[in-house]
Formats: sequence, C-alpha cells, structure tokens
Amino acid sequence: ASDIDPSNTDTDPLTLPSPPDSGNSDFLGNTLYIRSDSQHESFEFDYNGDLNHSDASESDIGWSTAQHILRERKIQKRRIAKAATEFNERSRDKEWIKEAEGVGVLPTPATPSSVALFLYSTPKLDKAKIGLYLSKGPKDKYPFHSEVLGEFASLFDFDGMSFSDALRSFLSRFRLPGEAQCIDRLMESFANRLYEVSNSAESGGEDDQAVEKTMLDPPSTDESGNRSGTLDPPAAAEEEASVSFPFKSADAAFILSFSTIMLNTDLHNPNMKDEKRMTLEQFIRNNRGINDGNDLPVDFLTNLYYEIKNDEIQVKQDLLQD
Repeated sequence: ASDIDPSNTDTDPLTLPSPPDSGNSDFLGNTLYIRSDSQHESFEFDYNGDLNHSDASESDIGWSTAQHILRERKIQKRRIAKAATEFNERSRDKEWIKEAEGVGVLPTPATPSSVALFLYSTPKLDKAKIGLYLSKGPKDKYPFHSEVLGEFASLFDFDGMSFSDALRSFLSRFRLPGEAQCIDRLMESFANRLYEVSNSAESGGEDDQAVEKTMLDPPSTDESGNRSGTLDPPAAAEEEASVSFPFKSADAAFILSFSTIMLNTDLHNPNMKDEKRMTLEQFIRNNRGINDGNDLPVDFLTNLYYEIKNDEIQVKQDLLQD
C-alpha cells in the first residue's frame, strides 16, 4: 500500500514517499529506475524532479508520473505565489517582471499577452496595482502597457451579458484608479472589447481568446439553427435587439461606460445628500446624442440607471484578487 495520506495537505511537496515496488524496479537513493517492455524504452524517474530513461510495469509508470505531475504543479504554485508577491511589493514594473521571468512564470522576454494573462488569472494580486499598471499612459510613452491592456481586455467574453453586468465583470479584476485619464484608457479598452464581442455574436462568430467561458452563459443553437444567449440574439425582434445592445459604435459604448462610472459614484457617495444625487431624468439628458449623434433608447438607459442605483458597482473593495 502507498505511504501517501491523501488527507494530508501539509506534506512538503519536495519530500515524496517511497514508491510501491512491483519487482520490476530498483530504488537507488532519490532515483527510481523502471523498465517498460510495452513501450520498448526505459525511463529514469528522479524523485527530486526529472523523468529520464529506464523500465517498469505500467502501474509503476502511472504512479511515478502522477507523483511527478503533482510535484510540478505544487512547484508551479510556489513560483506563481512568489511572482505575485514580487508584483505586490516591487515599486518598479521592470523589477517584478524580471523576477517573474526568473522563476519561469513569464517567458523571457515577457510578452504583452503573457503579462495580461498573469494579471487576469493570478490570485492574491493587489487590485489597485493592477489598475495602475493597466491604465499607465500615454500610449506613445508606455506602448507595452497599452498592449497589455488590449490583451487583458481580450480575455473577457461579454457574450450574453447586459451592459452593466459586462462593466461589473471588467471592473471586478482591478481597482479603478482615481485619475480621469486612467479611467478613460480603461473604459476605452472595455468599450472596444464589448463592441467586438457584440459584433461577433451578431455574425455568429466564435471568440477563442476569452479564457473564462464558464463564467458566462455560452450561446446555444436550437434545432432551427437559431442562436440564443448572446448580447443581441437573432431570435429577438429588431426593436428588442436594439434595446439589448443599442450601440452604433465603440465610441458610444465608451461614453456611456464613463457616464455609468460617474453615475455609480454620484448615487453611492456617502458624503452626498440625497437631494443632490443624479436623477433618472438628468442621467438620460446627460447621455443625449452619444450614439453617433442619436439618442440611446430610453428603456435601455432607464434599466441601466436602476441597475446601478439598486446594486452599486464595487470599485474600491476587494483589494486582493481572489
């Protein structure tokens, strides 16, 4: 029987128990030599990290391989945790990137897509620092940061989401900076991605870049070939479709996203008196003509207003990414 206690999660991942001996193996120090006649080759499994040549039964190979994979995953988790600590504590971007490259979490040299995925998916990152990194500009002065922001936005799939839900999803990954120009860059990136996903949904295209399909309602196809679960479902009437996603351009989505952030702040600022807060009529008036010279549907803006009023977008909480 194996010496592994599956309930023991505190075992040092660098210390592995001796493997079961089927009679086809020789355990020498930290190296298990095994032979596999079925594969006509041999492996040498080093318990300190490597799978080399030798020969053994399939059960021994499977056991050894499983232990190797488990150990590598634990080592990778340690590397990611170290890179996250460097990101949170280093004051200069080049320093934490260099450390992340050094432990193998990022390629050398780091690419915008690899940094974007690191910021998107790594747990325990400081959300305030993520927001500051992504929004650094201007583009001509910080071209790498601008590319990272574009890649970061491409990891979101807003298919099937309302405008407010898509905005909440985007803002949940970082803390929104206080500087207007930083917010401007982030909202522009959000709007471009939202418009891209909407056009893809309308044309029935697939978006392979998004990394979290499970967090959304994926589009489905019925027996008649009609798709549902998209921002603008073909099955809806034209008027209903225009209300669900009424934007004629990414610029219109950008202006409304910035306006929605302002609305969220206005409605939920604890230091503001209720009689001073923005009304629905004011919100609709503030957004007249933003849709390429046309007005957005009143029903769309009304629903958005009450969605924000009844459920604040949390832009200053959860400083550490889960």
